[in-house]
Order: sequence, then C-alpha cells, then structure tokens
Amino acid sequence: MNATTFLDLAEQVTIPEDGTISRTLYQDSGLKVVVFGFAAGQELPEHTSSSSAIMYFIQGEAQVTLGTDMIDARPNT
Repeated sequence: MNATTFLDLAEQVTIPEDGTISRTLYQDSGLKVVVFGFAAGQELPEHTSSSSAIMYFIQGEAQVTLGTDMIDARPNT
C-alpha cells in the first residue's frame, strides 16, 4: 500500500509575516491537498470551486463564510 503521511501539518508551511502562502502536499487524478498559511489580517477572496473542499484549521483564528453561514474557526475546527 502506498501512503502519503504528514505527522505535523503545521511543519509543512511557514507562515509569512505579510501575505499568504500555499503549498500542494499531494495531488492525483481525484484529490488535491493544499496547506495555506495566512499572516494576521489576510483574507482569501470569495470564490467558487468545481470540486469539494475540506478546511481544517491548525492554528490561529478565522471567520469563514460558506454561502450564508458564518463560522468562527479556531485550532482543530
């Protein structure tokens, strides 16, 4: 069995002092895993996607809008 394992996702990206960063950790024909790092105060612009997404917050806090729902995300959300 082939497996891709990350024991600590936080180690996979360095949070920038200003701006955002993204890093693709895994990609195949059916799945893409991307880790994002946001400096304090940064935003991801509103957008749509043709594929499903899972968001998992490792550290920090964020306010997330999904359609008409607003979620206050914290670590382990």
